[in-house]
Amino acid sequence: MFICCLDSEKRSDRSLTPASRDLDSIRPSTDARRARHNRGSALLIFQGIYMNDDTFNISLRKFLKMVGVSSQREIEQAVARARAAGEIDGSEKLPATMTLEVPGLKLSVKFEGKVELE
Repeated sequence: MFICCLDSEKRSDRSLTPASRDLDSIRPSTDARRARHNRGSALLIFQGIYMNDDTFNISLRKFLKMVGVSSQREIEQAVARARAAGEIDGSEKLPATMTLEVPGLKLSVKFEGKVELE
């Protein structure tokens, strides 16, 4: 179960559903709530474990940008080398795969597609 708590959300207990009232037992301490409020950031709650949603999103975006930029550069260089060596004529549709692995999350996802040169 994922729950995103944003500092801008101000609700009274009357507007909470019975299920959301049960979450009071896993809410952060007053000090943690103050720290979150002072930072003005969101916390992502997953099964009672809190993490900073802003930090997670920024880190994830940096990683994906690095992967995207580096992957594009590597593919462009490989195409240039193959064209210079006469291995391809520049009109190919090259199958490509990408595997995303995050061992700490036991995540391994394979993406398949094509790189079209013309």
